[in-house]
Amino acid sequence: MNFFLACSSIEYLNLSYTIAYITVGGGAVVVIVSFLVELRRKRFSWLPIYTLMLACYPAWRLLYEDAFLRPWRPGIADCGFADRGESIFLLIAHIAGLVLISTGRGTKQMFILLLTVSCWVAIPLSYVGGPAPYVLLSKCFSPDTASQILATLHGAAARMGGWYALPLTFISLIGHLRRGANAEND
Repeated sequence: MNFFLACSSIEYLNLSYTIAYITVGGGAVVVIVSFLVELRRKRFSWLPIYTLMLACYPAWRLLYEDAFLRPWRPGIADCGFADRGESIFLLIAHIAGLVLISTGRGTKQMFILLLTVSCWVAIPLSYVGGPAPYVLLSKCFSPDTASQILATLHGAAARMGGWYALPLTFISLIGHLRRGANAEND
């Protein structure tokens, strides 16, 4: 069984950078399409949300490190698995936001609440371990690929719980309190 607690291959690290760059490109495409949908409707209420989400992609930090800090890629203990997971999470959230914008079926408050709940659910998932998930994934993929998938999921769960859960909770609470204050004034 391959353990993913230490980076054992530069290829893993390079793949993490590639995934981060591809997902930020996908996120930028989703932001442009979302902007065009809102431009057609002449409403730009989602613009701050999906622009802020685009700014959160780890690819910006990785690009800065690649371009300005070092002429080489630094060794990262986890091979960038957390960056992979965070990038994939943000791209999925961007696509979900685009679906809500396009269909007009959801509100910003509902979207932020769902993101908040998914982050809090991810916290205990970052502690799930043992051989069971690895054995299950090894039946579907090669052992090396199973290790990478499991490490990416753990990294995503840790980042979502650590970086996003509390700020999103505060944003949700402030939105809820504002709606309650507006309802009392009516």
